[in-house]
Amino acid sequence: MSVQLVCTQQSPGDIIELNEQPEKHYNFQLISAEACLRDHIAAASEGSSGSLSAGSILLIVFFVGVLLYFVVGFLFMSSVREAQGTDRIPNKELWTSLPFLIKDGALFVITLSPCRSSGSKSSDYQNI
Repeated sequence: MSVQLVCTQQSPGDIIELNEQPEKHYNFQLISAEACLRDHIAAASEGSSGSLSAGSILLIVFFVGVLLYFVVGFLFMSSVREAQGTDRIPNKELWTSLPFLIKDGALFVITLSPCRSSGSKSSDYQNI
């Protein structure tokens, strides 16, 4: 399938099927003002006020929080608890077991998935 975009300011937006070649290969032509890339880039640059979106702010807060968690936890474990080596990592047991917990959760979801074939014998549940 191939799609050709044609930029025009007069058309409200039309899709034209040009032809069908052998083996289900279609050619389409989209005639629309939305295909004018330069106009969209100019409008986007004029309309943006330079502020961050809510998602960007949440990501920044999340990563700063994670960084603070590790830095403060490392300093606390080093100075107050006087831990040495990898014992200075806050909640080391959680972070070392996290990949295995993720794997267990993924396997749990996959084995209980309704998309799984019904002929499998690994489930203890009866088929309805």
